Amino acid sequence: MLLIETSRAYGQGLLRGIAKYSRLHGPWTFYRESEFYRKVHRLNKAEFDNLPLDGLIAHVSSKSEAEYLFSRGIPVIIQCVHEKIPNRPTIVTDNVAIGEMAAAHLLERGFRHFAYYGLEDAYWSQERRDSFVKAVKEQGYDTDVFNLKKLRKNATAAQERQIIADWLDGLPKPLAVMACNDDRGQDIAAACRLAELRVPEEVIVIGVDNDELLCDLSEMPLSSIELATEKGGYEAAELLDQLMSGRKAKHKHIVVCPSRVVARRSTDSLAIEDLEVAEAVRFIKNSASEIITVNDVVSATTISRRMLEMRFRKVLRRPINDVIQVEHIKRAVQLLDETNLPMATVAKQSGFSNSTYMGVVFKQIMGVTPLYYRKQIHTQ
Repeated sequence: MLLIETSRAYGQGLLRGIAKYSRLHGPWTFYRESEFYRKVHRLNKAEFDNLPLDGLIAHVSSKSEAEYLFSRGIPVIIQCVHEKIPNRPTIVTDNVAIGEMAAAHLLERGFRHFAYYGLEDAYWSQERRDSFVKAVKEQGYDTDVFNLKKLRKNATAAQERQIIADWLDGLPKPLAVMACNDDRGQDIAAACRLAELRVPEEVIVIGVDNDELLCDLSEMPLSSIELATEKGGYEAAELLDQLMSGRKAKHKHIVVCPSRVVARRSTDSLAIEDLEVAEAVRFIKNSASEIITVNDVVSATTISRRMLEMRFRKVLRRPINDVIQVEHIKRAVQLLDETNLPMATVAKQSGFSNSTYMGVVFKQIMGVTPLYYRKQIHTQ
C-alpha cells in the first residue's frame, strides 16, 4: 500500500522510484488511499484492517498516525511531516545539506542581507532554517527569520501574505530569502508583489523540491533545490522488500539528498556594488562550459589582475579561481544529473581539460567523486 502525496513533486518522485523498483524486482500490486495521510478519520479502519497487505509506505502527519500503521503488524516505512520518529524505518531529507546549498547559491550572488521563511511546526523546516542561518553566519552575515506567530489565528491567505509583505518591506535591501519549500517560495514572491518589491532586483528567493509546476506558477519563475526523490523512492522500496522477505535491513533510514540548484529568474541577480567584480562574475557564469583562466577573467574588466583579485576577496571573500571552479562544477553537476554522457565528455562540456582534473576539483567542492555523485543521484 502506498499512502503518499501525489500532488507535489516530492511525492511524485518517491512514487517513480518505487515504481521503478517494482518493475525491476516485482511485480508488486499497489493499493492507494490518497487522502489517508491528511485525514485519518476518513479511512474506514475496518476495511483497511481487512486488506491483504504485505507492506506499506506512508506519508503521515504525526507519531500517532505512524504508530497506528505500525500496529498493523506488517513492514511499514514512514515519512512524518511534523515529528521525527526514531528507531523506525523512515524516509527523511538531508536538511543540513539543503540549507547549506541554499546559502551557497544566495551568497555567491553577493548579497549581504538574508531571511528565512518556513514552518515552525515541521522539524524539517527547522533543520533547514538552522543550517541556512549557520552557513550564512559563517560568512559574517545574520539572517532574519520570519516568526509565524506574527500570523493572526484564522487569518485568510490574503491576510497572511500581507503580513509577510509587511515583514519583507521592513528588512534591508537587497535581500536574499530562503523558503523552506516551493509553496512558501510562492508566498514570498506574491508578498513581494504586494509590498511593491521587485524580484529579483530587490529581493531574490529560492525554494526547495523543484516542483516545476509550482515554480512556473510563481509570481516570478522560482529557483529551487532539486532533491533526489526518485532514488529515495527506489531505496525505500528496496528496504520494504527486505522487510517483507524477513531479511534484516542494514539501514532503517532512507535519506533523500539535495542534488542541485535549478536556477530560474527569482535568483537571477547580482547584488555586487563593485561593477568590475560584477562584470567579472557575469563573464565567469557565461563561460561555465568553456576552459577559461584568471587572465581571461581579468581581460573582461578594465583593471589589473592584482586589483581584481583584491576586490574579489573583499566582495566575495574568495579568489577568482575558486569562483571559476565553482561555476564549472555547477555545469558538471547539471550534466551528471540530466545526461548519461561519459565523464570525458562531461569534463569537456564543463570547462575542464580532462576528466581527471575535473574529478580532483569535483571532490574538493562536492566532497565525492563525479562517479559516486552520479550513482548517488540516479537509481540503479
